[in-house]
Amino acid sequence: MTEQKQKQKGGIIVIGFALFAMFFGAGNLIFPPMLGYLGGTNWILGFIAFAGVDVGIAALAVYAMSRGDGTVAFVTNIIGDKLGVVINTAVVLCIGPFLAIPRTGTTTFEMAVQSINPDISRVAEVIFLFAFFCSYIAFDDSSVQGY
Repeated sequence: MTEQKQKQKGGIIVIGFALFAMFFGAGNLIFPPMLGYLGGTNWILGFIAFAGVDVGIAALAVYAMSRGDGTVAFVTNIIGDKLGVVINTAVVLCIGPFLAIPRTGTTTFEMAVQSINPDISRVAEVIFLFAFFCSYIAFDDSSVQGY
């Protein structure tokens, strides 16, 4: 195999693992068995619906990005520039500041503090979260991200 083909094969493997890591989270490990359990005898219908929505929407998003120039603006240009910016901004805000950041703090609190003292107050949680995020901000960005 030529060096060009080796690099291409390696790139495909890296991209494949990256997509797997991006789309397969704890929810995809925990939610389907619970869905099947709650569905009872209709578990197959729940499985088909979950797989269609979960895998289908993710595959459509990857396909849409691959067909364009690799930018989100290309995907949303059909609805107009202004609405595209509004929708993209809403998506980024929902994923980052409204979901991932609070989830990181509360998960850390539940695993580090609440597991030791289940009767801890909400005031202690707020103090912990404030200290947790202040300590995170105090670190140099390059040392936190590994650059």
